[in-house]
Amino acid sequence: PSSWMTHSESSVRTRVYSIFGSPNIMGDFMTLFAPMAAGLAYYTKNRKLQVLAWVCAFCMCFGCLFTMSRGAWMALALAIVIFVLLVDRRLLVLLLAAGCVACTLPFVRSRIGFLFTSDFAEANTSGGRAGRKLNALNLFYAGNPWVGVGEGMFGGAVAMQNQVIDHQDYFYVDNYYLKLMIEMGYTGLAAFVLTVLGFLANACRALYRTAQQKKQGLSRLYPLCAGIFAGLCGVLVHCFFENIFEEPYMMVYFWAIAAMIVYFGFLRKPQEVST
Repeated sequence: PSSWMTHSESSVRTRVYSIFGSPNIMGDFMTLFAPMAAGLAYYTKNRKLQVLAWVCAFCMCFGCLFTMSRGAWMALALAIVIFVLLVDRRLLVLLLAAGCVACTLPFVRSRIGFLFTSDFAEANTSGGRAGRKLNALNLFYAGNPWVGVGEGMFGGAVAMQNQVIDHQDYFYVDNYYLKLMIEMGYTGLAAFVLTVLGFLANACRALYRTAQQKKQGLSRLYPLCAGIFAGLCGVLVHCFFENIFEEPYMMVYFWAIAAMIVYFGFLRKPQEVST
């Protein structure tokens, strides 16, 4: 659709979205699962499965690239860096080379270069993210900032689909944390942040325990945990640019996979996953 692109981005002719209906959500899906596929490649001893896992990981990276979603690009880049630092730092050189090659592609230069144009500044402040977020914050501070305007009342899919207040201008704020704060106030945002911090703490425990078991030759779960952790961190970053958890299946995928890595952290006896 023409609304997904601007007239100044002449080299951007298409944005892939597969069955997701949105290139941003497809990019986030790729961000979540690409590091996990790479983790499987490091985990398995089956050569055929290892090759297949690498092919899947690279295909998902290319899939994310052709979504033209800048937020997904940033999230995937962070996820890949986290995975490389945790699992195999020798890949940093390859990662840097891939980043340099990507920056030479016309559509990548166009999408990133558009951020530094006057057209972007005008669009961003008038009807873009910056302008919408400013209007959202004005609404937020006009009420009670501790409890917000009410769950499902503004900034997300539920509010957009119902629009119960006639005189209010409804739109997506494209920031899940801001959407939570506006609807649930400081209290709701703090509760969600504490939940995320609790998950991250348990995920770090899983990484530490599986790393120790790997050193002792007792378990090979560490690369799987690292892939899960990297993908989930990428999704959390992408939530700063999109209402990712407004998609029910993304919410289900995220917390189901988060439960897996938390479970790995509570394992007392070394265990293996059958491949």
